[in-house]
Formats: sequence, structure tokens, C-alpha cells
Amino acid sequence: MTTQNKTNNVIEGLRWLFNLSGLPGFDFNRSIVGNAIDEIERLRDERDEARRMYCHMAGQVMYRSYNKSTAEHIANNRSWDCYQKEKTK
Repeated sequence: MTTQNKTNNVIEGLRWLFNLSGLPGFDFNRSIVGNAIDEIERLRDERDEARRMYCHMAGQVMYRSYNKSTAEHIANNRSWDCYQKEKTK
């Protein structure tokens, strides 16, 4: 299982808890779970931006290429999906 899949599973579990928190008998603070979900997503976006920056710079240094496709190739070789989200946004 990739890190991305593990993170998605954690977020899915937190969303499940978030939805349960409105039911009787579930006495935890709904905002804490919501804040955790937001923070994980913010950190993932920040991580992906750092990875894109790394791939861009590595492409320039290793291949003397300024092409986005070279940076995407580097990301794919590292099993990073930091460019996949960019296409769906």
C-alpha cells in the first residue's frame, strides 16, 4: 500500500468518525476531527508542492531540461503522484 493510499484511508476513517459524531452516544468534539482532516489535506498539498519543486529542479540539474514532462517522469520514477492531482483540479 502506498503512502498516498494510507493517508486516504486515514482521512476516510476520520470522515467516518466526523459523520458519527452527530449521533447520540458519540461524545467527542466534532471540530477536532474536522480540523485533523483539514490539516492532513493541507500538509499533503504542501508535500506535493515540495515534491513538484524537487522534480523540477532535478530535471534541470540531471537532464538540463525545463520540460514539465521531465519533472513528471522523475515523480513517476519515485512513485510520487504529485502531478496527478494537478490535472484533476
